[in-house]
Amino acid sequence: MAGMKKSTTKKRSARAIEQEQQRIAEETAAKEAAEKRVIKRKKLMEESKKIMFAMYGLVFAVISWLVDWMGIVAIISIILSAFGLHYTDRKTTPKYYWMAVGGIALGGARLLFTIVYIIRYFMA
Repeated sequence: MAGMKKSTTKKRSARAIEQEQQRIAEETAAKEAAEKRVIKRKKLMEESKKIMFAMYGLVFAVISWLVDWMGIVAIISIILSAFGLHYTDRKTTPKYYWMAVGGIALGGARLLFTIVYIIRYFMA
């Protein structure tokens, strides 16, 4: 054992241990903050995705009154508004709930108007 050196281990100072613990605490706090931001962003994306159904339903209902395409836009409006009505709650998001109801009402009225117009055309 002629070539082997004797290893020496130094005891870590209290200051070095404290700095290491502080560094670990800062890293975990940064990781937790990043995780909270990701969770918050995902929650916001899910909520906005659900709310957009009501808004798009109302927009398509207005477009269905402006453009006469045999009620296709009105049907799209009713479907989007129905999804919006399903995903929104009257108590927590009343504005978007009533947007969905308005989209269904306007789209349904336009669809009925178009159906009556088509029936009149074929009856004449």
